Amino acid sequence: MAAVAFAFTSSLMPSESAKSNADFRVKLSDIKEGKVLLINHPSAPLLILRPNPEQLAAIKALDPHVNAKESNPFYEPVKAFVYWGIDTRFGCGLDHIPPGPSLLSKYSAEAKWLGGYWSVGCEVSYDYSGRVITSYEYTNNGFVGDYKNLQVPHLHVDGDSLVVLPR
Repeated sequence: MAAVAFAFTSSLMPSESAKSNADFRVKLSDIKEGKVLLINHPSAPLLILRPNPEQLAAIKALDPHVNAKESNPFYEPVKAFVYWGIDTRFGCGLDHIPPGPSLLSKYSAEAKWLGGYWSVGCEVSYDYSGRVITSYEYTNNGFVGDYKNLQVPHLHVDGDSLVVLPR
């Protein structure tokens, strides 16, 4: 009897595989202007940013310093950038680093950190739109490379929710 009860209750709890292959919903009201929203999606962290004017200005200022300038992960229905929060090379997690004094200022007078994301493990800097920063002076740590921009999930809006489709 106990085995039957365990089997029944286990069937009510989805596996990790099933969770990562299911749609995921984010309440639109949780997406605040200027705040990076980190969602712990079962398959990977998800980053959502409805940029404020300063963040939009930083993105524009970085246009000459990023890879694939034409990349645009801006999702118009929610007025936000939405991307998977992992480095596209090796799958390293990202940290949000707000704008501030550049760590490189002691090496270069032109160094500026305008805010964005940095992968500690993979040492790659991304701007607020998820593009790889390729100019030394504008990175968080000086490491540059010709890498891919952050991956954009498949999305749609359903009522008061942003629906993120499986990876």
